[in-house]
Amino acid sequence: MMDPTSSLADLSVFFRTKGVLSSDAYLQDQHFERWVLPALDTEQSVSDFLKHLDQAHGACPKAQHVRDWMAQDFCAWMPRPRAAQLALSKARRVCCRCHETGSFARRP
Repeated sequence: MMDPTSSLADLSVFFRTKGVLSSDAYLQDQHFERWVLPALDTEQSVSDFLKHLDQAHGACPKAQHVRDWMAQDFCAWMPRPRAAQLALSKARRVCCRCHETGSFARRP
């Protein structure tokens, strides 16, 4: 399992060495959700991770995307950690100035 704050390049290498991705494939939300996010399995761990994202440069658009997604009605039937994992797997593609697009690695 990889750390959610790993760079997109490191994640791609990890998935290729595990045989999950072929050489010409790209990292998809389902890969991220299944292999990177399982550690975020409680509301507290998700909350802590969103706070961690906000620490980079103030309010992070990726973290806000997750919060907005979780506030919608269609998430009410899902367990909160599961809904957060789905939201995070999609939010990794949100462009922001504090984290690289495609992952949650901080920009230098």
